[in-house]
Amino acid sequence: MFTRKKEETKKNTRKKRNVFRRVGTVVSGLAASLAYAVPAFAADSYLRPLINLKTLLVQFGEPAGTVVILYGGWCLAESWHRKDQGGQYSAINIITAGGILLGLSAGLDALVG
Repeated sequence: MFTRKKEETKKNTRKKRNVFRRVGTVVSGLAASLAYAVPAFAADSYLRPLINLKTLLVQFGEPAGTVVILYGGWCLAESWHRKDQGGQYSAINIITAGGILLGLSAGLDALVG
């Protein structure tokens, strides 16, 4: 009976030590993070990936919109020559989609700068 109580006491002591070590680690980490001030001009580093994404979308959106509009114009001319009303309707939809793509990329470029 004595040995069991001693073993339980040892286990409880180990648990308490582990808890104190963890609390000490957390407290020292918080103190170290509070000791260093974050500069106010660091906000640009957070926006850099978004600016890069905007640049990528604008660089690929404008040429893609132009190509889609040209393809729609070609389809419209071809269907006009064949007097195909369904083809003309599809070509107008393609031209509209290209215009929307071109307009969105130009608008994104103008808004974000």
